[in-house]
Amino acid sequence: MRRGRRLYAVAAVLLASLGLYACDTTDPEAEKAAAAAAEWAWLQQAKTELDGEREELNELQDQIEDYVPAEEAAAGGEGEGEAGEAPPTLEELEAQAQAMQEEVSNLGQTFGERLAQFINDQGMSFDSERTPVQQQAFNLKAQEDILVAQEYIDKGGEYQKAIGIYESSLVYDPNSGLLLEAKARAEELQYMTEERFAQVKKGMTQKEVRDLLGTPKASNIREYEDRGVIGWYYPKPNHEAAAIFFQENKGELEAYKLDFEAVKVENEADS
Repeated sequence: MRRGRRLYAVAAVLLASLGLYACDTTDPEAEKAAAAAAEWAWLQQAKTELDGEREELNELQDQIEDYVPAEEAAAGGEGEGEAGEAPPTLEELEAQAQAMQEEVSNLGQTFGERLAQFINDQGMSFDSERTPVQQQAFNLKAQEDILVAQEYIDKGGEYQKAIGIYESSLVYDPNSGLLLEAKARAEELQYMTEERFAQVKKGMTQKEVRDLLGTPKASNIREYEDRGVIGWYYPKPNHEAAAIFFQENKGELEAYKLDFEAVKVENEADS
């Protein structure tokens, strides 16, 4: 609720500075222009706030990923929080992240819907000449679509879903350099190459592997409970796959076996 009032207040200030409240509301075109200006002001402010909240969420998620229990932190010489306060527990950080994730998702959904409606109300098409504001609106939409697509990639290795988002967005803005570059990048990374795979070394943690190769799809993660092993499979062309196998070592899952030829499809000529 506070965020909504803040966005409205900022939009009102922007409108007042433009003198739009003084327009003749009996003129339909002037009224339409004022409404469009108000909506554009809201969209700009909402985008700024949304990006700020996303950055805070990323920092919080980094804290969770690098979390050190209080006992270990004390043993390692790390001090308490400000004014002698105990640092937040992992459960508290996770609760904060979940609440912030919901807030970011809600604002992101509202922003996306209103941006799409703004573009539709402007009567814009990809082959028509655009005003600076109209071009900025298309750029904002491209940026948001790229963020959504990248989230699918980062969280679950869903390259096909990401590529589908890029393709849908390119229907409305086929000349967008941002979208074309992001789509080409996703198409390049959706299949594992020997060069990329060679970056991984035995002893690396799951986080280190993920930073290099990305997160595998949930369906490509296998747990071999009888051996205490977890396998991450990365697809290659022709239904083949490379794999990294992790085993616990001193409380940390580390890569102990790397197999670029983990899943092979035999050619009929070879059988």
